[in-house]
Amino acid sequence: MREPSEAGQLRALRHVLLSGEPIFPADVEDWWSRFGARIRFANLYGPSETTMTKFVHHIEGRDRRRSCVPIGKPIPGCAAAIVSETGQPCPAGTVGEIYIRTPYRSLGYYRQPKLTNEVFIANPLSNDPEDVVYKTGDLGRMLEDGPSRS
Repeated sequence: MREPSEAGQLRALRHVLLSGEPIFPADVEDWWSRFGARIRFANLYGPSETTMTKFVHHIEGRDRRRSCVPIGKPIPGCAAAIVSETGQPCPAGTVGEIYIRTPYRSLGYYRQPKLTNEVFIANPLSNDPEDVVYKTGDLGRMLEDGPSRS
């Protein structure tokens, strides 16, 4: 299959939502040079343990000049934290592990209580033992407009 090379192609397409892998500024440049803002382009992020998409970033032309494309802002009811190896919040711009806090998550891994207890933990940034977060294993950093994978 040939990929579209002209803005006149894909006339009926209005939105493209990508999830699963990072989007790089070069990808945005390629897309923007072909379609501009006519077709809305969004980066979605969320592991299956949190029942998929939890963050959305609507890609804009300025994303062509970033060092990385953000995973976006959390959907209602969700939050992200970037946490150091010692369980402390990372300052803005510092790389750490992405933790997701959401009521929309799995209850753990089937018949794997040890693994479940390793990644679904009490929120280290809260005093409430019922406040559970999911440790994604993904590295990221907090930007002014939301978290970004590193």
